[in-house]
Amino acid sequence: MFRRAAPAGTAGPRAKIREGGRPGRLWRGVADAAVLRLHALAVRFDWTPQAFGDAGLVDETDPSALRAEWLRQYRTWADASPEQLFAIKVGAVLLGGAIAGLLILIAAM
Repeated sequence: MFRRAAPAGTAGPRAKIREGGRPGRLWRGVADAAVLRLHALAVRFDWTPQAFGDAGLVDETDPSALRAEWLRQYRTWADASPEQLFAIKVGAVLLGGAIAGLLILIAAM
């Protein structure tokens, strides 16, 4: 993606952060772009669940609507299979521990 130039007479995002601006807006924009990109990939590879959008129409250009629908899908899946969710969380913790251990080992060398 290309960076957009700041309109004339306004400061760019880095200048706003230095001047005491709200960096939360910058992160919100990054998160929104990530949601849109991940949803586009899910649609492209046909990874959207069958029940996607059953609760109501989902505007595929609105990141907050997409985020809410994906969280609804996650909660539905987590309610249906708590054992798998627990296994995924344990696996993530173990993987994180192994990576942290390797980083500590490398730093000690």
